[in-house]
Amino acid sequence: MLSVTITTKAGGFEYPVTFQTFESLNEARENWAAKGENPDDVELGILNAAQEQNAKQGGKSAVLKPIKAGFDLDSPEVADGVALAQKYAATYIIGSPRGGTLRSGLTKTQSRDMGVEISEVATPEQVAEIREMLGI
Repeated sequence: MLSVTITTKAGGFEYPVTFQTFESLNEARENWAAKGENPDDVELGILNAAQEQNAKQGGKSAVLKPIKAGFDLDSPEVADGVALAQKYAATYIIGSPRGGTLRSGLTKTQSRDMGVEISEVATPEQVAEIREMLGI
């Protein structure tokens, strides 16, 4: 095991904390077994906790954006954000590739945000032209 020290923050106060990390999954499994834990149950618990955390955090910006823009909580814009966050939560896979850029040089998030911005300012005719150009 390795000892790692990081800095964390509570109420604006920063302080160091030290914790143990494993150098391999086998080392972790052996450690859990030595403590009387079933390694499979521990791994499953960790994976499920990660899935739950992503469900709580993933896509949250899609909900926050319309709220920060001043839309009412019962507005269609907030409902759309909730639907998008729910979609992210349902499709998240631990370890799947994140980030990267598209052929345009934009990240997926930037591309999505750009599409949202265009759809908010473009006329129906302009949207139809863009869709035709893109073949969608």
